[in-house]
Amino acid sequence: ALAQAIRRLREAGIQLSDRRIVKSQRLIAAAALLRGHREASEADLWPLLYVLPTRETQQHGREVLKDLLAQCNNSHLFSAVEEATLQPMARLHRLLETAEDYLGRSEPPASPLLEALLREIDANFNSQTIPQRLHEVRGKVAHLLSAQA
Repeated sequence: ALAQAIRRLREAGIQLSDRRIVKSQRLIAAAALLRGHREASEADLWPLLYVLPTRETQQHGREVLKDLLAQCNNSHLFSAVEEATLQPMARLHRLLETAEDYLGRSEPPASPLLEALLREIDANFNSQTIPQRLHEVRGKVAHLLSAQA
């Protein structure tokens, strides 16, 4: 996956030195370990954006690698992955964690918090793309909101 990503970056005019490629390999391996896997996959490619030298290059790289970065996620570093990739699947763990926190409270959160969470879920996923677990949790949050009304 890394070789494919580097080829795409080069085709788009983004050159990486050998040193930066080696650095990205180490960062991607670390991301895989933090995700609990011994081997890296497409889900671990997000650190590649941080070896690109400028913000503009990072943004261009994000656009070039959009489809590869769509599968990036990490339940422990979801904020970093979300920031790096700007992809809905990167937000999945944070959305699930927030929803489960709200549902697990003895005193439900205020309606605006529930509405904001539902809005964010709906802004990132449609009925075809929403993961099953998030779909289930979304239904429970919507039920909680309607019970408050």
